[in-house]
Amino acid sequence: MGKQASLVFKKDGLEVWVKDLEDGSKAVGLFNRNPTTGTVKVTWNILGLDGKQIARDVWRQRDEGIFLDSFSAIVPAHGVKLIILRKIN
Repeated sequence: MGKQASLVFKKDGLEVWVKDLEDGSKAVGLFNRNPTTGTVKVTWNILGLDGKQIARDVWRQRDEGIFLDSFSAIVPAHGVKLIILRKIN
């Protein structure tokens, strides 16, 4: 689509970036810029989503499960987790 990701959350060294994909799903980057492991949580309201979403880990190429209102992940120090969120019909 030619659009870059946008920062939608930033607090205490944790960030969430989101990008709309052509098929209507969203790519979500969960960043931990801290020197220690942390949990990054993203809620559907800040992503403009609603309902059940399936989360897929892009780098591991596996589904993480179905989530209703939010998704959270443990992200290592100075690490990133990239997921795709797709609505369940």
